[in-house]
Amino acid sequence: MRFSLFWRLLAVNLLTIALVASVTWIALEHFAAVYFARLMDEYHVAPDDAHQMFLDTIRRCFVWATLIAVVVAGVVGYAATRTVLRPLRRMAVVARAFAEGDHGLRAQERGGGEVAGLAAAFNEMADRLQQLQVVRRTTVLNLAHELRTPLTNVRGYLEALVDGVMPPSLATFRSLQDEVMRLIALSEDLLKLAQADAARRTLRLQPVDLRVLATEAISLFSVRLEAKPLTVRTAYGAGAGLVQADPEKLTQVFANLIENALQYSPVGGTVRLTIESDAGGCRVTVANDGGGVAPEDLPFLFERFFRAEKSRSREHGGVGIGLAIVKELVEAHGGRVGAESSDGETRIWFSVPSGADLYPIVTEPLSGR
Repeated sequence: MRFSLFWRLLAVNLLTIALVASVTWIALEHFAAVYFARLMDEYHVAPDDAHQMFLDTIRRCFVWATLIAVVVAGVVGYAATRTVLRPLRRMAVVARAFAEGDHGLRAQERGGGEVAGLAAAFNEMADRLQQLQVVRRTTVLNLAHELRTPLTNVRGYLEALVDGVMPPSLATFRSLQDEVMRLIALSEDLLKLAQADAARRTLRLQPVDLRVLATEAISLFSVRLEAKPLTVRTAYGAGAGLVQADPEKLTQVFANLIENALQYSPVGGTVRLTIESDAGGCRVTVANDGGGVAPEDLPFLFERFFRAEKSRSREHGGVGIGLAIVKELVEAHGGRVGAESSDGETRIWFSVPSGADLYPIVTEPLSGR
């Protein structure tokens, strides 16, 4: 039979009292008897009957004192333990309600100490879970939309072809191909996300210069950047950019960040990419114009399938996997990610440990574009 924490705490208090009483009893039996014998000897009194009477009296008083102490300690301990455990019981009620789907309750953060700290941590966790629940619902809607649109289009084309409503033509087959490619792109994004989850087990670390990876990533998007058009400005700090990392995975990080900036920048806007030394590492920031991100959306930019742009238009990106992949890959390197937005500019940054002692120091920055 398992007892509750309340009864265990009360038992500990009573056991402590019992141990103290036992030690006191032994001390009285020994020291009181010796002291009494010394007094009898000093005053030349026959100790036999008086000695036994003294011990009986001491024992009787001690027994009654112990019983009274146990009763008082039990009552006080019972009340005190219930008071201490009351916040934990309330927290258990809130936790059960939260598990059953009622996400509106919160634990009371009264007083101070460990219990109040636990209640604060629980409430923070509950707020985060409630927010993530909203994100998951949105995720289902976004993913369903992304799957339904191309599938509906493909179905419409095929039914029209089968019914003879639409004659076979090169334009029709190209439209079908476009929709199929959209589905393939979605499946590839999901596969990349799954691979990012396992990145910690597949890292191939080697000396890497982030400035070189950034320059190569920008060149990969040069055609699209010029077609929109967008201006790209780079700023590489002297000696910054040398890290111990997997170049393939960090190339994916740069590609996703530039892709994200390209999608959400207005025509004629500017994308800024900076690399600078950070405490114990290097920090990369990709900033773009475009109206910024609402403060309530910033904590969720790196959540899977989250999109700050709620219309789910293809013009404004896919299903919101790119930044989630960035987060997984950067954290696999022991790094951190974050997002800031102010004055109509969105800044996505990540930092990774530098391992600067492994490389020669390069003080000449790369030229910007």
